[in-house]
Amino acid sequence: MSHDIRTPMNAVIGFTHLAQKDDVSLAEKNEYLAKIESSSQQLLAIINDVLDMSRIESGRVSIDENHVYLPDVFEDLMAILHAQITEKNQQFTMDTKGIINEDLITDKLRLKQVLLNILTNAVKFTPDGGSISFKASQTPSQKAGWVDTEYRIADNGIGMSEEFQKVIFDAFTRERTSTVSGIQG
Repeated sequence: MSHDIRTPMNAVIGFTHLAQKDDVSLAEKNEYLAKIESSSQQLLAIINDVLDMSRIESGRVSIDENHVYLPDVFEDLMAILHAQITEKNQQFTMDTKGIINEDLITDKLRLKQVLLNILTNAVKFTPDGGSISFKASQTPSQKAGWVDTEYRIADNGIGMSEEFQKVIFDAFTRERTSTVSGIQG
């Protein structure tokens, strides 16, 4: 956890110092600011995850069901991930042609949080130049007025063995240590 917090925080501090120098061009300042924003978003996501875990453990999680326009959710995800994907020169494809109803009643924050957690892991564990795909589709539900929505995220990253998939939801599990994978977090 400490590494996950320190990495984006160090980026924020480092790029802030660089942006404050007198001999920095406007283009460089804008590049530094974009990296500060990206790292700040990453840090905020980590803090929110810690706070959410605290709420979950204390039984205080509530679902906030409201009108959600799915294309806005997808656009928000892309805005958050764009800098990381670009930095790693990854190919990202999004296929939403299978969406029947773009307007849903759901918890937008939780939906974005789940999708963002999976997508940021895909970015993190996919090598430079790798590929990540996101596919969203819906099918009519047995329940009138409802749809079943499926999100599929695939990448050509390090993957997980079948054995590890059996324990993936256990607390503090990781298939490969950072010394083996070279990836912190």
